[in-house]
Amino acid sequence: MAKPLYIKASGNKITIICNSKEQEEFVIKSMTTPYCMLDEYEVWEDEQTILTFKVLDYPDVEPLKN
Repeated sequence: MAKPLYIKASGNKITIICNSKEQEEFVIKSMTTPYCMLDEYEVWEDEQTILTFKVLDYPDVEPLKN
């Protein structure tokens, strides 16, 4: 599997650009925890996607579940 094209951390946001659907699924599975959740998803240039994760500030705060 190829390395992500770009990773940027700013404040409580982590942005990762993935090159393939397989890589995107791996990154989402690896990054999603009780304290880190997928915040934004954007398709960019063919198969590349921009994933933005939000790191929750407080361990006692969890994202809402549907």
